[in-house]
Amino acid sequence: RRRNGVTNNMGWFSKKVTLEAQLKNLEALGFALGDDATFDDLFLFGDREALEAAPYKSLVETMAQTIEREPESPICDRLWMCDFERIEDHGDYADVLVRLERMTGGVVGLSEIQDHVGEDGTWVSFVVDGQSMRWDLAFDGDWLDPRVFALYAGLLEREGAPLGLYMGSNHEEYGQEVLLVVLDPSFAKPFGKLVGIPLQPVA
Repeated sequence: RRRNGVTNNMGWFSKKVTLEAQLKNLEALGFALGDDATFDDLFLFGDREALEAAPYKSLVETMAQTIEREPESPICDRLWMCDFERIEDHGDYADVLVRLERMTGGVVGLSEIQDHVGEDGTWVSFVVDGQSMRWDLAFDGDWLDPRVFALYAGLLEREGAPLGLYMGSNHEEYGQEVLLVVLDPSFAKPFGKLVGIPLQPVA
């Protein structure tokens, strides 16, 4: 499996920070291991020495992946290293919304999620607050229309959710992937300073 953009640079730190301390500080910002994840899943791309030599950034990039066994769930629900080349068939945009709902703990409350993917029309529909909604999206082969993230961020704002959807401002570093982050907006700047990845709101 390819490395998915995990880096080994030193970021903001010049000394080791124990993995346990990193996890504790990230958990204070809302980033805990998922229900299906174990401590060993953190060594997906590197060992303890590598994660402690380049603290926080490498750990966050790892926690944004999925576990490599069933049920292949996120290592951390609120982090997602999203590959834009992911739209292959019907159901793929529905999966994106399901993942976003997982990231936010279902705060929007989408139900009856359906989609259609093709040159004859690409869309995703759902019910929220008893109202049926449909988003028409661009069809570009296997490539995801990133507008879906901005539309979901708009739902978060409309619902008055206490969480915001952000993306790492260093997305050029990851090629066709982007780091998506859900957190309390008041934690966005502390996250950027701690991890060395400034965040920008998805809009």
